[in-house]
Amino acid sequence: MKTQVLSDNELIDLINANDASAFEVLYRRYWKKLVVIALNKTQDEDLAKEIIQELFVELWERRASLSISNVSAYLNTAVRFKVISSYKNQLQSQIEFLEIADDSTSNKLDHDDFEKSIHRVINLLPEKTKQIFELSRFEQKTVKEISASLQMPERTVEYHITQALRFLRLHLQDYFLFYIFFVPKISWYYLKNILHIF
Repeated sequence: MKTQVLSDNELIDLINANDASAFEVLYRRYWKKLVVIALNKTQDEDLAKEIIQELFVELWERRASLSISNVSAYLNTAVRFKVISSYKNQLQSQIEFLEIADDSTSNKLDHDDFEKSIHRVINLLPEKTKQIFELSRFEQKTVKEISASLQMPERTVEYHITQALRFLRLHLQDYFLFYIFFVPKISWYYLKNILHIF
């Protein structure tokens, strides 16, 4: 069956049945249109692409329970909600990080404190993203292995890892220069292999 010629609703039915090729067709059919909508609202191309990527990841993860009569209208509405949710999450993350930073700087500044700071920020990640990131970085699992273990597309696994790394770089960047210059025994393993900073 050539999924490219199927209607949106037919694709949804196949996606309900765990058809990854149908999902890929739907993704390609709407990706650019939805990015334009998100870009018009955020004025940030990278953020717009991340929002649409996250939308499709969630769509795939909920594939078994999808019930959509008008796919185009559903996706357009979902984009608007995702934009609002993205801004709320960014604000909440910044508030939580400021609380963590304030608490961490009152502790002894050593390697253990730096490691603790990394893990505390990791705990701010969404549960699925955190799980995939820990499998990738701490258990050294490949994308293919994680994909098979969690039964999700490799594209989805890569997305979660990328999101985790961006989040960690953003929320830990203020620590790096301080620790590099004032804490000689900092573990370069974390910077190079966990966060890929250098």
